[in-house]
Amino acid sequence: IMLSGLPSQRFTFHGYPPRQDLEAWIKRIEKHSEQEKSLEVFIDTPYKNETTLNLLLKTLHPKTQLSISQDLTGEHEWTKTLPVKEWKPMPLQKEPAIFLLTKN
Repeated sequence: IMLSGLPSQRFTFHGYPPRQDLEAWIKRIEKHSEQEKSLEVFIDTPYKNETTLNLLLKTLHPKTQLSISQDLTGEHEWTKTLPVKEWKPMPLQKEPAIFLLTKN
């Protein structure tokens, strides 16, 4: 959470997202973030990383802050935090990833 640079005073860890109606789930956690002024955190299985990113970019409000960290403590560790409107679809490695979002 600290690597993202996003506010971390209040956060909710959701674990893995549901596979059914994922778009509606993303909208719900974004709304929760806005209402509760909280950071929403979840993980997904490595082979779904790209699909999850593309759906986040399609579903989230352009001003919502999105952070992705991948392969933490690994050889190819990286973190990127930007408003959704500045993200571009990109290939993600099939490595563990954590997704964080907050709507101010």
